[in-house]
Amino acid sequence: MAEGTYAALTPDGSSIKKLIKLQQNLRLSNPLPSGELHMTVMFSRKTVEEANDFPTIINIQATGENLKILDGRKPAIVLLLDSPEAGVLFKHFMQLGATHDYDEFMPHITLSYDYTPADALRMLQYELEPGLKIRFNEFSTNDLDLEKYQ
Repeated sequence: MAEGTYAALTPDGSSIKKLIKLQQNLRLSNPLPSGELHMTVMFSRKTVEEANDFPTIINIQATGENLKILDGRKPAIVLLLDSPEAGVLFKHFMQLGATHDYDEFMPHITLSYDYTPADALRMLQYELEPGLKIRFNEFSTNDLDLEKYQ
């Protein structure tokens, strides 16, 4: 049974290669597989049927801003992104009645869950390529399965 709606943006092939290179440069112990790299734009505990009407082919740009540890449902090393377009998409879903568990929308791509202290240290010492461009070309929605995120 659906417990809400989940929506994400998938990076294009060129961006996936950049993200894999970043994971490798960081020497992450548990890098997220390339097929799982994405930006969540909605994690709503309320179903938002209108999200299913969005086109699946999309062109949204983002710029890598910083690396950070997020202590959410699962602690993770993430690439924070600047993406006004993703912010507009998020706000639109909120206007349609979506819920959000956090104080603000923080566009990011998770690079690794279950990181080690050595991973965290390498992340803190790493100099991110200035102006790292990430392009998203696919939008997808799914029913929210909260058990998956426990």
